[in-house]
Amino acid sequence: MPTLRVWFTLICMVEYIVVALLAELTAWLIKKWLGITVAAPLFVWAVLFSVIFGFVITNFTLKVFFDPVAKLEKAMRTVAGGNFKVTAETDSRINEVRSLYSSFNMMVKELSATETLQTDFISSVSHEFKTPIATISLASQMLKDGAVTNTPETIDRVATIIRDESKRLTYQVEKVLQTALFTETRMKLKL
Repeated sequence: MPTLRVWFTLICMVEYIVVALLAELTAWLIKKWLGITVAAPLFVWAVLFSVIFGFVITNFTLKVFFDPVAKLEKAMRTVAGGNFKVTAETDSRINEVRSLYSSFNMMVKELSATETLQTDFISSVSHEFKTPIATISLASQMLKDGAVTNTPETIDRVATIIRDESKRLTYQVEKVLQTALFTETRMKLKL
């Protein structure tokens, strides 16, 4: 299948040939049927048929080349709005258009997978953060309210819980930061 550039070149070449032939044919038909010799130069006929033929070619070009692009733009706007369930289909026989649609669908699939990973990651991280925060909060509240006996052993045990959960929370934050750094580095390497 020819490339888009070849198609446009072929269309222009065909237009020039067809316009010249139509101009000559029209002058010949007018002379034969009406017996009138047309005094208009070939240039005038060529311009007239160029305008008519250009209109037809423009409509053809819009239909064949630009309608699929407009359809793809609409799908892109849907994806930009956050809907990653969109797929774009085309019946175009032009390789570049089909390739563009295929690349778009692959991009949407990757975005959808990334969104799923992000959602799962946030859910997991929030759960990992909630547990130590709740434990620290409960232990500090117990100390404040006097819910535990103020013996040195009890205070030491509650302080150890607070310290251990703080370490756990710090570790989780470090893991998130390392993951973000790794992802950023990996993305730079892909570019």
